[in-house]
Amino acid sequence: VLVVPDLYGHHDARASLAASLHDRVRGIIPLGGQFNSLGAVVAGGFASATGRDFSDILGDIETGSIRALYLLGEDPLEGCPDPVRVRAALSMLDLLICQSPYETSVTELAHVVLPTALPPEKEGSVLSVTGERQVFRMVMARPVGVRSDGEILREIAGIMGREEVVFASGGTLQEVPGQPRRRRSSVASGKAEIDVLDVSQYEKPLEVALSAEFPFLLLPVPSLFGDSVLNRQSPEIDGLRNGLTVVMGNDDFAAQGFGEKETVAVSTPFGAARAIVRSSARIKRGTALLLHSPGSPDGLALLRPGYAAVPAAIGKGE
Repeated sequence: VLVVPDLYGHHDARASLAASLHDRVRGIIPLGGQFNSLGAVVAGGFASATGRDFSDILGDIETGSIRALYLLGEDPLEGCPDPVRVRAALSMLDLLICQSPYETSVTELAHVVLPTALPPEKEGSVLSVTGERQVFRMVMARPVGVRSDGEILREIAGIMGREEVVFASGGTLQEVPGQPRRRRSSVASGKAEIDVLDVSQYEKPLEVALSAEFPFLLLPVPSLFGDSVLNRQSPEIDGLRNGLTVVMGNDDFAAQGFGEKETVAVSTPFGAARAIVRSSARIKRGTALLLHSPGSPDGLALLRPGYAAVPAAIGKGE
């Protein structure tokens, strides 16, 4: 089973999915959310060997354990829950470096901004879902002063006295206590190995407590149009996204007296926002999907790091 990335959730969220499917599938192959995500993890080694995610890094910044942060193509202000807390933490850093092809919210806080090339402006290779390496060529000229990510990292490594950039140690993922156990598996003979989550060990899915005040389970899901920094820069795609959207099951939709694409009020224990509401026969009663939260400060304010779903109230907008 191929699954898109968990949005904001704790690593146990994927274990919950595995538990739900343990009697029907053998393993789950996570799909990256950005260009060449699989290559970055498998070939580049851009994966945490300690199981730490951005919420852990955020805590270390707040305690002073981390004083400098280097962001490559990411904007936590536009992609992480609780942007008010994120901004306060990033403002505490002695050094913030942003390596990105675009000016985004976080570049305003950065001490150093390194402009990088877009995919059509560089050459290299990507790994497909099946682990095949596919070569691509530069088809557009870069603006003056712009370099590829690899060129920047290699030059910095040279300045630091390193002969080469080492992206990973040993090329293997370590088992971390309290995390889902992973096994290395090749999806096809002779191709790159990708990480597969073994579903055999899980038994119970995670549960989120609801209440009379917050009777719905609100689940942020990836957009069909993409949630990365690159996707969010396109005016055409932004028009298709059409802002923050909540999708409910037909029964809940009718019970609330909503009209299709009506503006509604959404609240959670963490914040409130307005969104467009839609109905779907494929969503079970009591559950609602939250679309297009990346890039939306109001949408991100509804959520918190480590929660794959949150209790919510959805009602008529004023």
